[in-house]
Amino acid sequence: FSIACSESPSQDAFVFDITTGVATLGLYHGFTLDITTGAIRIEPSKDMTIFFDHLTTNETRRQVSLDCAVIGHYVFDPSAASPWVSTPLRIVLRDDTCWVDTTAWFMESTEDVQAEATSQADCRRTCRNTPNCTHFEWKPATGECVFPRIRCSSGASACKEVAAVEKITNCGERKTCVYLNYTNNWDYSGEYCPQADSEFYGLVYERVSVTPEDTLWLVPFDPDRDTNCSAGQFLLRRPDAKKDFQDSLRAIAEFNGNVIACLDLGGDLSSLVLLHGSIEVSIVSGPPTSSVSASIWEPSCPAPNITEVAAATLGEQGDVEGFVVDPLWLDDPSTVDADDFSLHPCSCFPVEWGLSAPVIDESLQDVPPESNNQFYPKAFQI
Repeated sequence: FSIACSESPSQDAFVFDITTGVATLGLYHGFTLDITTGAIRIEPSKDMTIFFDHLTTNETRRQVSLDCAVIGHYVFDPSAASPWVSTPLRIVLRDDTCWVDTTAWFMESTEDVQAEATSQADCRRTCRNTPNCTHFEWKPATGECVFPRIRCSSGASACKEVAAVEKITNCGERKTCVYLNYTNNWDYSGEYCPQADSEFYGLVYERVSVTPEDTLWLVPFDPDRDTNCSAGQFLLRRPDAKKDFQDSLRAIAEFNGNVIACLDLGGDLSSLVLLHGSIEVSIVSGPPTSSVSASIWEPSCPAPNITEVAAATLGEQGDVEGFVVDPLWLDDPSTVDADDFSLHPCSCFPVEWGLSAPVIDESLQDVPPESNNQFYPKAFQI
C-alpha cells in the first residue's frame, strides 16, 4: 500500500516515505501507513504545532486538510508500474490551541517584550511555549513581540486598550464552551458547554446556570423527534425533568422540553466557532431580536478560596473550633494607594466570614441555608 495527498492550505510540505510508510508535513510526523496491511495510524508529532504557527491563514484554530488517495498495489514494485486500486480518504489535522483576536485593557508598565521573536509566527510560538502567556501582540511597524500582563478595568488609569491575540489552550469540539449572544435577551444568552451526543446528529450544549429552571439546551435537529426546525439547524429548548433522558456513561441524551427558538448556524456549531472565532446565527423562528451570534467562551480564573484552604489546614491540626478568617488585604496595581483593592458592591462574600466586617447581619440572613452563597438575591431600591 501507498498513499498520495494534497494539502490545504497548500504548503507543498507533504512527503510520504514508500519504504517506511511514514507521512510528514514540513518534516513533522503526521501519520503512519502500514504498507503491508493498509492500516493507518494518525499520530501527529507534538512539534506539528510549529507547522501550524507558520501557516499564513488567520483561522482561530489552525488546521491542515489532507485529501488523499490510498493505493493498493497487487504487485508492489517501487521501480515499475503495477496493477492497483485506490480509495479517497480525507484527514484533518487540527491544533489544540485556539488564537482569538480580541481587544482588552492592560497596564502599560507591565508589557513584556520578547526580543528573540522576530516574526508573528515566532511571537505566537513563544507565547504557546510560555505557560503564563495569555495574550500576545505583534507590532509589525517596530517588529516587536509583546506579552501584555496585568488586566485592567475598561478606561482605568495607567492602562491602555490593546488589540491582542488571546491564547485558549485545550481547545476542541468536546472541551470548549460557546457563548451565545441573543441580543437584548439575557434569558437566552450565556455560556453553553458540550455535554453529550444527540444520537447521530451531533453534540448538545447545556447553558451553565445556578438553578435547574434557568438551564437551557442547544440541541441539533432530530427528524424522528422534532418538527419545529429543519435538518442542520439547532433548537433552543427548555428542560423537561419528566421526559428528558441522559446517559452519562454512553454520553447520549434526548430532550423533549418546550422549544424556544430555531437557529440556523450554517453548519456544525463547534467546528465553525473554533475555526472562525465567532459566527452570525440566523433566527428561523423564535423571539425576535436584532442579531444572534456565537463565539468562543473566553475562560477566566475565579478568585482563590482562601478560607477553604485555611479551614482545611486548621482541620488537620485539630484546631477548627473558634476558626476566624483573618482579613486578606490586596492591592490594586493600577493605583498609587497601597492595599486599596476591594470587592465590587455586587460581589458575594464567603459564608465563612460570618459577621466579620464588612459583612452585616442583614446580608448574612439573606443567604439560603446550604446554598454556599450561590443564589439570586431579592431586588432592592438604590
